[in-house]
Amino acid sequence: MKLTDGEFNGVIDFLFYHNVHDLQNNQVLITKEIIEEADEEISEKLLDYSIELTKIAGDHKNDGQLVDYTFTFISPKNKKTKVTTEMCLEVGWNHCEDVEIK
Repeated sequence: MKLTDGEFNGVIDFLFYHNVHDLQNNQVLITKEIIEEADEEISEKLLDYSIELTKIAGDHKNDGQLVDYTFTFISPKNKKTKVTTEMCLEVGWNHCEDVEIK
């Protein structure tokens, strides 16, 4: 399945701000409830996928600091896709390419 850069940024933005404590070295299962709560930020395509924040490099010492994050998408068939991107508190996520999720 392919997520556009906008879809990908929307998914990680919602999950990061709503479930960051669950994401850090834990898996968050995308349920119908999360999809409904996300209000179109998370597509039905990701139903039953798990997402995990597996790495944080750097620290947000100020609003303009870039920090690297790695997200792991785990399909219902246990296929994993890792995507590394960066985020700045001032401007948000800036992943600029489509993502192919297994």
